[in-house]
Amino acid sequence: MNKKFLKMSIIFGLAVFLSACQSPSEKVIEKVNENVIEKAIEDSMGGNTEVDLNEGNINIETENGTMQAGQDVSLPDNFPSDVYVYEGKLAAVVFNEANNGFNLTIETKDVLDDIKSVYENKLEEDGWVVNQSMNLGGVLYLGAEKNGRVISITASQTDETTMLVINVGNK
Repeated sequence: MNKKFLKMSIIFGLAVFLSACQSPSEKVIEKVNENVIEKAIEDSMGGNTEVDLNEGNINIETENGTMQAGQDVSLPDNFPSDVYVYEGKLAAVVFNEANNGFNLTIETKDVLDDIKSVYENKLEEDGWVVNQSMNLGGVLYLGAEKNGRVISITASQTDETTMLVINVGNK
């Protein structure tokens, strides 16, 4: 695993945890934490970083892209219109400028077979060519291509929820 990605993941997880601050004294700590997180990301990734922790949400903006996670996450305006976004709670969005790539994390109560059926139909309707499809003991994977772009859809089911991750970007 790429060391920069691992560092960024740890920092991102810490930032999500720290973003739940609410009281006035916690708001001061929140601002200090924003600065610490910005410095840590800048040191590990290089370049300028802007971090905003706000009421259970985190937004991180770097020269390479953006990350958003928390209670109130929204789909970016530039998200591809030919990629179906499954119904559920949008938990995180990452945008990588290098490959015009997006990573979405969605929480749903639906089972893997339903998700697979919906995506096989939606991908075909939107002109994607599905080239991989696996459902292995609680983990679903679909892969497809279209016009120099790739998409992967991975879902993992537990007793109470299913986590769905959609990755789409240029090859």
